[in-house]
Formats: sequence, C-alpha cells, structure tokens
Amino acid sequence: LATLTKPVLANEETYGLIQSFLVNNIAKFTGIGRITGIQVSFPPYSEAKKGNSFEGVAVWSAVYTDDLESVSMSGSISF
Repeated sequence: LATLTKPVLANEETYGLIQSFLVNNIAKFTGIGRITGIQVSFPPYSEAKKGNSFEGVAVWSAVYTDDLESVSMSGSISF
C-alpha cells in the first residue's frame, strides 16, 4: 500500500494533528447551535499507537440538538 509519506509518520506530533483536525471539525457545528457539550477523551499517545496506526474508542462525544429533539453522539478513531 503506497502512502503520500514514506515512512508513515505515526509519531506523537501526527497524533496531535489528528486530534486537532477532528476537534476543529466538530467545533464548527457549535457556532450554528447544533452541537453542545463536546467532550474529548483521546487516549495517551503510548496507548493509542498500534504499530503504524492510531486507535481510540469513544474519543469524543457531544449532544446534537435540532429544534425539540437531541441526539447523543460519540466517535472513535482508527488511522
């Protein structure tokens, strides 16, 4: 499998960039009042790194609100 970067940069800096990317995209929805209560709980780098990959279960959660209904959301990462 070819990648754009050789070797694959599965280091702590990349892990931090992935976290920032995810959180920044979720946060865009707070400005329009659709998401509240964002909780972020990424595992430490030493636990998330699995070979040349990162894994984390339930690394974020939030409440999506639309008029009179709300939905709890959560997500995991696997890169």
